[in-house]
Amino acid sequence: MSTDAPNLNTSDSSAEDISNVFAAAGDAQQNGVERLKQIPVMVSVRLAEKKIQVDQLMTMSPGALVMFDKSCEAPLDLYINNARYCRGEAVKIGENFGLKIDEINPGDDDE
Repeated sequence: MSTDAPNLNTSDSSAEDISNVFAAAGDAQQNGVERLKQIPVMVSVRLAEKKIQVDQLMTMSPGALVMFDKSCEAPLDLYINNARYCRGEAVKIGENFGLKIDEINPGDDDE
């Protein structure tokens, strides 16, 4: 058993010992938060979704077009680990695609 742990027996602990315990707990929590911030998560943007019959899927070939019931101007959903997190509009950043965030945690009214 480690002897480095502070004495939590209130009958012989001073206020300074208790303050040190809380400070150490706060440092440990902050270190935990910093470690959580470093965890990678999968981010994806969904343009649109639809269900199609397997026979339609089997007849697809290069050049085939699939039409969706979503306007080109409609906002796009951003997902974190497959859970919708926010919504925004597509933007061009140099030669790359980006998403300008308009709304965090949008409601499930149109899913």
